[in-house]
Amino acid sequence: METHPVPEVEEAKKGRTKPKKEIDSLDKIEAEGVEELQEKLKGMKISKKLKKKLLKEEAERQKILAYDPAFHCLKCKEKEGIIINRGDRSCESCFKQGCIHRFKTNLRNSLKIWKDNSNLICVSGGPNSMAMLHLMHVSLFGESQRKMFFKVHIVHIDDGVVYGWDEEKRNTNIQLFKDACEKYKFEYTILSLESVFDVEKLNPNTKEFTPPIEDSKEYVNHHYQSTEENAEKLRELLKYPSELCSSREDLIFNLKKWLLLDFALKFGFKKLLLGCTAVKVTSKVMSEIAKGRGLSLPNDVCFVDDRYLEDIKFMNPMRDYLLNEIQQYNKFNEVSVIERTSISLNNSKKAKKLPGFGSMNLLCEEFINELQVSNVQTVHTVLRTSNKLKLGIVEDESKNYCVLCYGLVDHATNILEVGSHIKSVSLEGELDLMESENDTWNTEFEQHLCFGCKRIMENAVDKERLIDSLPTFIKENAGL
Repeated sequence: METHPVPEVEEAKKGRTKPKKEIDSLDKIEAEGVEELQEKLKGMKISKKLKKKLLKEEAERQKILAYDPAFHCLKCKEKEGIIINRGDRSCESCFKQGCIHRFKTNLRNSLKIWKDNSNLICVSGGPNSMAMLHLMHVSLFGESQRKMFFKVHIVHIDDGVVYGWDEEKRNTNIQLFKDACEKYKFEYTILSLESVFDVEKLNPNTKEFTPPIEDSKEYVNHHYQSTEENAEKLRELLKYPSELCSSREDLIFNLKKWLLLDFALKFGFKKLLLGCTAVKVTSKVMSEIAKGRGLSLPNDVCFVDDRYLEDIKFMNPMRDYLLNEIQQYNKFNEVSVIERTSISLNNSKKAKKLPGFGSMNLLCEEFINELQVSNVQTVHTVLRTSNKLKLGIVEDESKNYCVLCYGLVDHATNILEVGSHIKSVSLEGELDLMESENDTWNTEFEQHLCFGCKRIMENAVDKERLIDSLPTFIKENAGL
């Protein structure tokens, strides 16, 4: 048998050469800049995948070296940072992406809005709600790979009677709202605030409400116009609340909430999204405590307020957006808004001389804005603190809700009883005390109100006429 000599095999093995190991780190190549690195990589035998990786790493390294926090965007580190938010700079592109991402995160994680949910978006036409409308459009129809899939309907309350707008002004604002909905491909409904006098039944304590309208689509792209009689009733009602301590503002806000709740119950909407932003929430923390509604504060300032009939929830997806963020977002996206002034600015000359124009809400908002200028973490510190607020342990059967604001009715304590005798405090510091025998707090209607709403009645220009002018369903809820 013929055999091959071993030395030849060993010589063949020695003739083989092992392939060179690919360069896997920029540390092994001395190059400054992407262009110089490309030139050096041309003479090296490396895979396209590795070459792409090394060039990307070098680009990132050069970006970090060139980054100037006083000039460049914090996220992309390339473009000029034209927006300063909480001390950090952002370019226009990164700022818009950040706003959209935060909005989607709030919808998914905080509000638990998922596919096929039917949601009612409440749009007043102001900067906050119009920004929310644009963000909702981008979330559903934008170019992002992670689109959202749920049903949306837009509702707008025409409150022109409150501001004394003429017919032309009201029609102009309504047309602006319609144009925005058509532009963003949303169906809409327009309600008149005076329609609250047409609400038949809505009781938070007995759980009674107007039966829902089954399988009706009459509300789609429809404007529910009220009668002149109801408009006159609303004008008459707004004569009697005091101009001080936000009494008139709170009453209007509560009427809007009842109207939205009635609409949601009629047409089967379970989730209502509001445009309440960070500054509004933080100022509300202070103003509601000052007005005596601290018991309901955890519901008023949280992401999801779930105390309402038939598991209806009021939600605040814009809760962590700052005022300057809303302004910049609307500017970059050319979002049109309905121009309106604060209700407090329509107060008398006497009220306008007071701090915050006599409005507790406006005074607290101005205070928060001033603190935010000196310390950019003020608003978010208050927000984090408000997240820790919890409702006391109260059995559902024993809960009693205010027939005016849907807040929890608290039991009187010694402190409240003492406070009920204080009628007013003048700017000079003088106290006017009510005599106990003349104390009229314990009327039949006021037995069904929370402490804050009792103060609205107590400070009214004419309490009896104010109660008589309220919508019928509110008086019926109090047994009148």
